[in-house]
Amino acid sequence: MARSKINIRLSGKFQKLLLAFFLLLISVISVLFITPEKENVYNVKNDFGVKGDGITDDTQNIQKAIDEVPTGSTII
Repeated sequence: MARSKINIRLSGKFQKLLLAFFLLLISVISVLFITPEKENVYNVKNDFGVKGDGITDDTQNIQKAIDEVPTGSTII
C-alpha cells in the first residue's frame, strides 16, 4: 500500500495571521513571566533607622541597608 504525502498549503494571509498570533503569545508570556522585578527605592533614614545628624555613628545601619536591599534597587 503506497503512503500518500499530505501537503498542507496555507494561504499567505493565514500564514501572516498565524505568525502574528504566535508573536503576540510570546510577548504576553514574556511580560507575565520574564519581566524583571520592579525597582524599589529605599531611604536609609526611614527604612533603616539612620539618624544622619553628624553625631551618631550610622555605619552599621547603612551597611545593613546595603546588605538587605535587593539587587537593582536604589538606596538614598
